[in-house]
Amino acid sequence: MTAILKHWRLLLIAALSAGWLWTLADLHQERAAHQSTMATRAYERAAASAAALHASEQARQREQELTHALNDANTARQQLATERSARAAAARAADGRVRDAARAFAAQASESCAATAAGPTAAEALDLLAGLLDRVAGRTSELAEYADAAEADASYCRAAYARAREAVSKD
Repeated sequence: MTAILKHWRLLLIAALSAGWLWTLADLHQERAAHQSTMATRAYERAAASAAALHASEQARQREQELTHALNDANTARQQLATERSARAAAARAADGRVRDAARAFAAQASESCAATAAGPTAAEALDLLAGLLDRVAGRTSELAEYADAAEADASYCRAAYARAREAVSKD
């Protein structure tokens, strides 16, 4: 025991050194675990960032597809409006020709009735017929314009819905 007491300083230094080495090893393990955790978090952040970028690109692409679909639908609507305007102009021209023909017929019949002395009743009936044809042609053209506009709007809505649904269903 005297030998132990004699070297107590060495034993104390050895015990302190062992404790210090033990603490140093624990610190080294904690540091390694911390670095591993930080590396895992960095990887997770990078993966999340890549996923967010991918989702953003998909959303941008889907938005572009929807924009193209709506642009196509607008182009189709403008084309239908142009065609509708052309048909309306043709209908107005035909309406004008019918009205002119009815007036000419009424005038010719009035002259013919006056020349044969058939009486004013035939001329009045022809004037009434010409007026009736005039009003019918006007109402018919209004109805045709309304029907064309409704058909064009319905076609536009159906096309826009189909394109938007197609673009959304690509997900």
